[in-house]
Amino acid sequence: QWEIVQSGTIVAFMDISFSDTNHGFAVGQTDILAKTSDGGESWFVDYLGTGREFYSITTIDSNNFYIVGSNIILKTTDGGSTWFSTNTPFQLSGSCFLDSNNGISVGSNGMLYGLNGVILRTTDGGINWNIQSYAGMSPLWGISIIDSNSLCVVGQSSTIQISNDFGNSWNSIQSDIYDNISKVFFIDNNYGYA
Repeated sequence: QWEIVQSGTIVAFMDISFSDTNHGFAVGQTDILAKTSDGGESWFVDYLGTGREFYSITTIDSNNFYIVGSNIILKTTDGGSTWFSTNTPFQLSGSCFLDSNNGISVGSNGMLYGLNGVILRTTDGGINWNIQSYAGMSPLWGISIIDSNSLCVVGQSSTIQISNDFGNSWNSIQSDIYDNISKVFFIDNNYGYA
């Protein structure tokens, strides 16, 4: 059964991620970050001072989290006490990490409904981000790891792309969905939800 818990703010949250059953973060519009240490019973709301909107948060472990959003990537290595930021010209809406060094972030080159999708990749824990793919794709909104080599990204206009080499190359997948796809999650190599 679901229970409504007040966050202490009227700002819309866009994503939530937990490192264990007690510790988690929620991110959202207007530079907001909410943190819980009691499984979501109570939330501490903070504003990180970037002036940006946050669209997604990814948990690596209890200390390492990434936030992506409007022209920004943020990283913490101490459970959210301090954050390091990287400015980017892209509107980023999702990210995933295989481990603390290897990650992918997706988005678009314009506003959230921009012209082309973009895929950024890091192999050094977010110190550097390189454009992995750019032209010819619709804006991308969600990403999921399928296994240690395979990824799936989804986005505008029923976009579904699969990589079997952790983002080095991508193949389009045809589907019967004729709408935007904002999130994707794989539970194993055969089953995913969008």
